Amino acid sequence: VKVASINVGTSDWFDSWEQNGNEGTWQQKTPKLELLGGAKYYLEAEHRGIAPSRGMRIGVQIHNTWLNPDVVTTYIREKHQIRVRAQRLPEIQMLNVSGRGDFSLTWGNVSSQPVPTNATAHQIQTALEELLAVKCKLEPVSANILFRLGFEQGLEGSSSDGVLTFGSEPFCGRFSLRQPQHLVLTPLAAPKGYRLDQYPHLCMAYKGHINTILKMMVSFTIGFQSVIKKNITCDWSLMGTSSESWQFTCTDLWDTCVLPLGDLQSPLANAPLLVHRIDLFLLAQETGLLYVDEIIIANTDVTVSQAESGTAHLGRHLVESISVVGSSPVYTVAFWLVGCDTELPLITASSVPTEGAEEGFGLIKVTTQRLQKTSPALGGYFRIQLLNTLIPDVPVHISASQLQKLLQGNADDFTSRFLNATDFTVDDLNSCYEHVWTLYWTTQIGDLPNFIMVSDQNLSGVNPAATTRVVYDGGVFLGPIFGDMLATANQQTQVTVRVNDIPAHCPVSCPFQYLQGSTPRVHSVWYSLDGDISLLVHIIGTGFSGDPQSIQVTVNKASCKVVLSNHTNVACRTDLLPVGRHEISMLVRPFGLAVNASGEGFFLYVEPRLDTVEPSRAAEIGGLWVTIRGSSLEGVSLVLFGSQPCAINATVSNSRGIQCKVPPRGRSGYTVNVTVIGGEYSTVLHRAFTYVSSLNPVVVSLSRNRSNIAGGEMLFLGMALLVNYTDLDIEVRVQDTLAQVQAQTALGLEVVLPPLLAGLHRISVSINGISIHSEGVDLHIQYSTEVFSIEPCCGSLLGGTTLLISGAGFSRDPALVWVLVGNHSCEIVNLTDVSIWCETPPAPLLPDTDALTVPVPVEVWAGNTSFIQGPSPSLVGKELTFMYDAATTPEVTAMWGEIMNNSLMLYVEGNNFSNSAVLLGSLRCDLEAESLEGNSSLSGCSFPLHSLEAGIYPLKVCHKQMGFANMSAVPQQFKVTPQITTIFPTYGSACGGTVLTVKGLALNSRRRSVQVDLSGPFTCVILRFEDHTVLCRINLVGDYLPGASITLHVTVLINGITSKCQGNCSLFIQEDTTPTVDVLTVNNSGSLTTVFMRGQKLGITADKPVVFVDDQLPCDVTFFNASHVVCQISNLTPGLHYLSAVHTSSGYACLGNVSRYFSIMPQVLDYFPKTFSRHGGCLLAIEGTALMGQNTTLVYIGQKACLTVDISSELIQCIVPAGNGSIALEIEVDGILYHVGVIGYSNAFTPELLLASQSGDILTITVAQISEAANVDIFIGTSPCVGVSGNHTVLQCMAPVLPAGEYHVRGYDHTRGWASSVLMFTVRVTVTAVTENFGCLGGRLVHVFGVGFSPGNISAAVCGTPCQVWANATVSAFSCLVPPLDVSLAFLCGLRGEEDSCNINSHTYVHCDLTVTMGTERLPEAWPYLYICEESSQCLFVPDHWEESARPSFSGLFISPKVERDEVLIYNSSCNITMETEAEMECETPNQPITAKITEIRKSWGQNTQVNISLQFCRRWSRRHSWFPERVPQDGDNVTVENGQMLLLDTNTSILNLLHIKGGKLIFVDPGPIELSAHSILVSDGGELRIGSEDKPFQGKAQIKLYGSSHSAAFFPYGVKFLAVRSGTLCLHGSLPEVIVTHLRVAAHAQDTVLALEDTVDWYPGDEVVIISGTGVEGAQLIEEIVIVETVHNADLHLRFPLRYSHNFTENWVAGERHILKATVALLSRSITIQGNLTNERIELLTSCQEVNASQGTLKDCLYSKSEKMLGSRDLGARVIVQSFPEEPSLVQLKGVQFRDLGQAFHKHLSSLTLVGTLSGSYVQGCTVRDSFSRGLSMYRTQGLRVDSNVFYKISGHALLVGMHMEMRHPSWETIPGRIHDWSEQGNIIRNNVIISVSGAEGLSSPEVLTPSGIYVRTPTTVIERNRVCAAGYGYFFHLVTRQTSQAPLFSFTQNIAHSCTRYGLFVYPKFHPPWNYDTGPSLLQNFMVWGSAGGAK
Repeated sequence: VKVASINVGTSDWFDSWEQNGNEGTWQQKTPKLELLGGAKYYLEAEHRGIAPSRGMRIGVQIHNTWLNPDVVTTYIREKHQIRVRAQRLPEIQMLNVSGRGDFSLTWGNVSSQPVPTNATAHQIQTALEELLAVKCKLEPVSANILFRLGFEQGLEGSSSDGVLTFGSEPFCGRFSLRQPQHLVLTPLAAPKGYRLDQYPHLCMAYKGHINTILKMMVSFTIGFQSVIKKNITCDWSLMGTSSESWQFTCTDLWDTCVLPLGDLQSPLANAPLLVHRIDLFLLAQETGLLYVDEIIIANTDVTVSQAESGTAHLGRHLVESISVVGSSPVYTVAFWLVGCDTELPLITASSVPTEGAEEGFGLIKVTTQRLQKTSPALGGYFRIQLLNTLIPDVPVHISASQLQKLLQGNADDFTSRFLNATDFTVDDLNSCYEHVWTLYWTTQIGDLPNFIMVSDQNLSGVNPAATTRVVYDGGVFLGPIFGDMLATANQQTQVTVRVNDIPAHCPVSCPFQYLQGSTPRVHSVWYSLDGDISLLVHIIGTGFSGDPQSIQVTVNKASCKVVLSNHTNVACRTDLLPVGRHEISMLVRPFGLAVNASGEGFFLYVEPRLDTVEPSRAAEIGGLWVTIRGSSLEGVSLVLFGSQPCAINATVSNSRGIQCKVPPRGRSGYTVNVTVIGGEYSTVLHRAFTYVSSLNPVVVSLSRNRSNIAGGEMLFLGMALLVNYTDLDIEVRVQDTLAQVQAQTALGLEVVLPPLLAGLHRISVSINGISIHSEGVDLHIQYSTEVFSIEPCCGSLLGGTTLLISGAGFSRDPALVWVLVGNHSCEIVNLTDVSIWCETPPAPLLPDTDALTVPVPVEVWAGNTSFIQGPSPSLVGKELTFMYDAATTPEVTAMWGEIMNNSLMLYVEGNNFSNSAVLLGSLRCDLEAESLEGNSSLSGCSFPLHSLEAGIYPLKVCHKQMGFANMSAVPQQFKVTPQITTIFPTYGSACGGTVLTVKGLALNSRRRSVQVDLSGPFTCVILRFEDHTVLCRINLVGDYLPGASITLHVTVLINGITSKCQGNCSLFIQEDTTPTVDVLTVNNSGSLTTVFMRGQKLGITADKPVVFVDDQLPCDVTFFNASHVVCQISNLTPGLHYLSAVHTSSGYACLGNVSRYFSIMPQVLDYFPKTFSRHGGCLLAIEGTALMGQNTTLVYIGQKACLTVDISSELIQCIVPAGNGSIALEIEVDGILYHVGVIGYSNAFTPELLLASQSGDILTITVAQISEAANVDIFIGTSPCVGVSGNHTVLQCMAPVLPAGEYHVRGYDHTRGWASSVLMFTVRVTVTAVTENFGCLGGRLVHVFGVGFSPGNISAAVCGTPCQVWANATVSAFSCLVPPLDVSLAFLCGLRGEEDSCNINSHTYVHCDLTVTMGTERLPEAWPYLYICEESSQCLFVPDHWEESARPSFSGLFISPKVERDEVLIYNSSCNITMETEAEMECETPNQPITAKITEIRKSWGQNTQVNISLQFCRRWSRRHSWFPERVPQDGDNVTVENGQMLLLDTNTSILNLLHIKGGKLIFVDPGPIELSAHSILVSDGGELRIGSEDKPFQGKAQIKLYGSSHSAAFFPYGVKFLAVRSGTLCLHGSLPEVIVTHLRVAAHAQDTVLALEDTVDWYPGDEVVIISGTGVEGAQLIEEIVIVETVHNADLHLRFPLRYSHNFTENWVAGERHILKATVALLSRSITIQGNLTNERIELLTSCQEVNASQGTLKDCLYSKSEKMLGSRDLGARVIVQSFPEEPSLVQLKGVQFRDLGQAFHKHLSSLTLVGTLSGSYVQGCTVRDSFSRGLSMYRTQGLRVDSNVFYKISGHALLVGMHMEMRHPSWETIPGRIHDWSEQGNIIRNNVIISVSGAEGLSSPEVLTPSGIYVRTPTTVIERNRVCAAGYGYFFHLVTRQTSQAPLFSFTQNIAHSCTRYGLFVYPKFHPPWNYDTGPSLLQNFMVWGSAGGAK
């Protein structure tokens, strides 16, 4: 029975169904079928046609099921449709065309282009569509358009979610884009981006409802080499919107998007900006449509407007599409219209006249008739039938909301549950011919009944109909149906398991089901902050698991680590999340995914948070980079300091911190709020940042305090506190004028002073708008410029007088100072601050031209004419006069020149020439005067000719003081003329070629303008020239004229000036002096050609003639005389040659009537051999002459070419091809073929290879017909067989090393050619050895040896992982780089034998197989490779050379991993295996996990087994495999060391959140240094934290650093920043020197660098030591300082830095005894350190304290001087807590440990170290507690603790607190057994401790704030002996406030010391009544010493 079918394939299950439904005979889905349980059903599917690649798929939907959308993702909810429609018909018009010619179609008063009468239907359709297209014009036409998108060709160069449409009138063309929300522009013309500066304008046409602000995002890169990628989001403000009319607008992207971003200006300065794409976000308003058209990118603004004509306007009609069918003469046109029920006008046509057409052509008749009108629109009414209700008269145009109300109003009791449900919704989609209403439910589940039917009541239109259909029935869809549902008879889904591709056997049934009761449900989700870097996500619900390992939580698909879980609560830790909504998924094994109880998905909503600003202070000018710390800060786009924006550095900002540059202080005050804004969120950190004026830069010096009024001088302003600033907006003003800042340096500013008026002017500096003050310098500068005098007073009327103007304040810049002499400029020649030198201009012309003196005013001006805003230039020198005086004007009466001795001599005659010079052009010479009669004198000077060239020079005479001379009587120019003195030779050849030498003067030219002119038919080509010589070669112009005799006049033209002849300048050309050639003979001998010439005057001198052939080939002259010349030339190519020139000393020889041409022909003398092998290959030699052609030489044997290997004029060698019989031998030279002879191919001369055998490397071959063994080569493939030897029948050779394969064996006889051979040689790949097949876990280079390897086609693998083969592979060896051992296997390296200690190095090896593959074939044999787990010399060993060597021996634990490939299938889909053993696997389905029991697994191959031994895991922190499958812990991770685990710390850790040693062991490994960093450390459940041991102290450096702040999440009950031990062991043993406290042997003084100690010490360089002195003098201040050890020599301590203070001895008489009080020296450093980090609040406090010169240690002057946001946030150090209870005992052993920056003020638990409970065997010995923020050591209810030889330094609060009142019951004295000697069991021992500098601080208990004690005792059952307290409130305070404590026994108090206490050395309060001891007497406080204190003992 056919139940479903489909006519065409579909790739989607639902799309075609939802759109088309079950129409016609095709039914994509079956009706609902009711199948009975237990019955068998058979499904048969038939396919017709070509099968698709994925085959036919069948799906099934289950309707009646408890499964819902929360459990499965393929649940489909109910959806119905009501559809009313009528048939849509187009309008059809028919055209009938008759006649011949062209015609035009006319429609809407617009005509088309001419169309021929025989046009096709396509041509008619194109013409009509062109009529409908909207015509546009673009202006200006000169615009350069990069991109234009009109949508006529689709979305070319763009992409969009809009729809191309012609349903609305476009702006241009026929198409536009409807309802786009996102439009991406990527111009095809610029695939790699276009330059924005070339095409900045973006234009667009739009119509409809759109926001006036258009969002854009421009993606671009900057630069070509150093590329910066950016995205800019910017706004395009549109002019306005209209739903009816189109608007066209443009924007400049550069101005709109780029310029507002100031941070781009610098990179844009010199680099191009390339735009790659533009995203337009066209957000339409909620109602209405939006259309876009004509998008343009251009170089300028353009305007696109619709043309007034050319478009057919059909009134209100809009044609959607046109279809034309038919052919001439009848065409049928169908029009589909936009809109309803319209009629188009008929198409008309008219003829198009054609000039010159024949008669009858062009008479066309076109008739049009309408065949069909557009069908009417759908209208009328229909009925709706519910189950019991009929709804009549429902209009077809009813809206969705009206229909929903109509249905709900008519619902009956049954249908109201569906129609009145809150999730019931109706949507509709309508057009003129169809209206579809969709009814659906958004939350309701299940299969709803079909309760709606419809029928026609009164519908109008063509074939109207009303129907309903069920789009979806509610239920679970499974598609495709899985194979096991069709192939098995089980009623439930079956699980298929495959192990190594082998199916596991299921004996009966292996089912899997989804169960509703097993689904975990979530009710709520919230989060809390977990430190600075993570969140705790809390999930509340039901059905969870109490095992955190069985729960997997993901937030945004990222793992969230579960830290707490029970059946109703789950907490997990994840990284900080960005602001917004985050989807959460939770998998609870074995149940599966949890669902939201409300039926929706569950989400986590995260809000941003701000914590701190670091640093929190800066100068008012800003400019400092700060970091704003918090969480969820990604996406922040704006940071405000007050109201000022802070520029964000996006490259380093992240979700935990934002770096930005502080803006200058605004109007919000000095302390401002910090606001971050991103997206829809903003967060404020109140009063988070302070501007401090004292941090502003200050001006501390000026480089000058005077300036000239013209400015332009450089002023350097020395500034402090400017070193760290860049990119500042600096303004420097002098008075009110802005000065240009030339440069900013770390030391100050370089400023160019502006021009100002004279006076004292103030200098002001502002940076970023903040005024900068000065410190110790007066910010004023004096401007002044003065003129004192001018000299000389008078000078020449012609100017040139050098004036010296003296004064002060002149500028050195000539542009800022100028001088006027009589309103004419005086040219400045030199400038200093006090002098100006200038040359006067000529005297002005006066009416009285005979005046002898002309006085003129002289003015000196100073100022900057280019400085617009400054003052005008000032007249600084006035009332000055210069006298032009005829008496002081020199006069020249005569002047002449002559050339003598390579010099030009000039003579001047006239008056006043003393101290004068002649100026010839730019040259100058001083005149030497000779007196003549009267006042006249004669002077002369000379110019060297080498400095002169031919030319005309201006001439002046200048007196050095008076100026220029009057030269009106003489010429004022001088001409230097070249001169020819002689030429050589004077006779030349009539055919040219003579080299002419011209000698003379002034013949050089730097412009290279030299030319030799001859007066006849000759030219002379310049060869070279210099000052006195020109060489040129004479060339004949035209033909040789026999018998001619010519005289040539030689002239030289230098720089355009013609020479003068001072001697012989004539050259005679005569036939009797011309050499001639009468006879030319050529003779060839081999490659040598001899040329014989006979003539006249060929060798009349000793100079050998020169002969050339073919213009460039020299012919070597072997003999010559006057009548004969013989020359020889070799290797002339065959062909025609000519004698080009015969050159003699007289020039070229003339050939006259002799032919200069001769020919060379090739000639073969012999060739050999003449018989060859039939296979060719032999070398043929051809001997002869002129065998090498000028272009080509080829050898042919018959029709085949002989491969040429060598060619010369006399010999050709080539390799003959294969052949048979006798064949002609020919050569072809330059295209001419020459027959040589015949060669033959013979079987008798063809060698044969008959048989081959191999023995080792030796190959033996049986041969025949070879010439001899010495002539034979053997080849295996293309490789030679080496060392061929043998006889005529047998040959032997060594086979080459080749890759595996089959090779052809070939033979070659050098005298006969290639041999015949069918022999094959086979090479097989074999591995013979593997070396260096062992290495560390990181892998190494392994070498494989063998034969047959194929380089480039070989691969290898180790443990299944590819091994990288190196490029140096050969056929016999290759190297491959073994990869690091995968962490999934490397974790096995942690295995040790149970009896082995993890601290002791043992050897563990992972044994892997090395496999080799050639191509696709893997070699069957595997070779071993050992990974050595421990770093050692073995694994790092590298041999000296690459060789096959045996590996070293190994012993230890060998582990061979097994690699398997298992899978589990459910519904034929993969189930991800999460756990597997030999008998059980666990896997996860896409929705639920299952556990499949495997009853029988049969493996196809064996597995590795080992002897049963007990193993343990020893993990090293640094190894990745120690953490498999997780990663090495990172910052913020939690680490747990579980029971039975031992973790060796061998490296520095990240900053962990919590380190929980829960029953396991964490041991530091020597030698260090090692740092363990964490927020919290907890040792519990028997766990151990160990560094060193008592018998073997830790020798290196170890540090435990604890992090946290008041913002950190507290861990109950220990709080934050702690190391806590409860039921665990803390054993820290560092190396400790023998002496840790001593005294100075002699006094020390300030600046000393050596301390003399009483004891020899073994301290180390870098150790810190404290020195305390000044304790013995009453009222003296305690002096203490910390020094650093440089070196130690016995008892001399050398310091790294000198002492700051002096430390002297004092003497005191105490109790009648004389005591010398020496300075105490105590060692503070220890090899193990436990330290807390300093909080940001603490660092800020230290900074502020340094400003008031407070000591960093005591901070007495500034402690809590400013309020805290949270009390205790500043003094929040770390804490060490050890709790020991009877049921949970602990052990603490501390020796050689330094505790630093511990203790927490304002907290309940104050102490740095807190020890609680019975601690038998525990001790604190040789430790240091320093710089604590609260008590040093507190012991509560402790017993059995020994505190010995410790140093307490700088403690806030009590240094050592013993006992706690009302917390323990003290045993009576009588009941203490062994009370004398068993103190360690009942009390505590406190001995030999040194306590220095105990002070009070706020946040502690009241006694500690006022009078902190060195040792504060609440329980006297303690031994207190040999302790020393220095500088405390009370030294020893017994505070016994209860009856039990006041009556408890005191075990011992003796030999204790206290000094420098502000109260009493010993104070007992309120009373002490210890019991009487009958054995020892009363309790004694004895041998106590106190001095330098306010009180002794009380």
